Amino acid sequence: DLSKRYSNIQFIKIDVDKLQSLAQQYQIQAMPTFVFIRNKKEVSRTQGADINAVLHQINTTLSATIESVQLNKQKGTDAYIKSGDYKSALTHYQTALNQLQSIDNFLTQHKALLIALHCNIALMYLKIGGDENWNHCIRHCHEVLRRNIDPYNQKAFLRKGEALMQLKQYETAKKNYALYMKYDPDNAEMKAKWLEAKTQLRAS
Repeated sequence: DLSKRYSNIQFIKIDVDKLQSLAQQYQIQAMPTFVFIRNKKEVSRTQGADINAVLHQINTTLSATIESVQLNKQKGTDAYIKSGDYKSALTHYQTALNQLQSIDNFLTQHKALLIALHCNIALMYLKIGGDENWNHCIRHCHEVLRRNIDPYNQKAFLRKGEALMQLKQYETAKKNYALYMKYDPDNAEMKAKWLEAKTQLRAS
């Protein structure tokens, strides 16, 4: 019984037929669905009667600390640097990001860590490759480049640009590099990428 094993966590079972409005609110589409809520906010969910998946969420998202976030981030870096295992690194970075986002005031108190994790995840998607992963890369770059986060983060601009190049969206890639160059016109790396995009656009 998980409620006895984890006495600090409240477990609530909902009958979706009797509480249809609640099921709609949380967009329950399969049974069973486990929704994990911390500080009145959903932090993760898992579908299906997979006890290992439930335990993983309990032991990561619901029990997250900055120390556990840093530990998973380091595991991701080790997998990437030491083993070249992009998929394993991605899993660790994603776990760290989910943990971080479940912690109170993470945006104001741990913004640099949030940026680093999004950039690392973007890089892993870029390395793994394929259209879907390149689009995931762009999405995580956009999370960094939001106005209240870090709108001129060089790594995010470069990784977004590279993903756009891989997707053969040369015009958009060129505009991406040009936008950063308005902020830092003397950036040699960004200028080289802009020229590369320009050359590919002419050749396409």
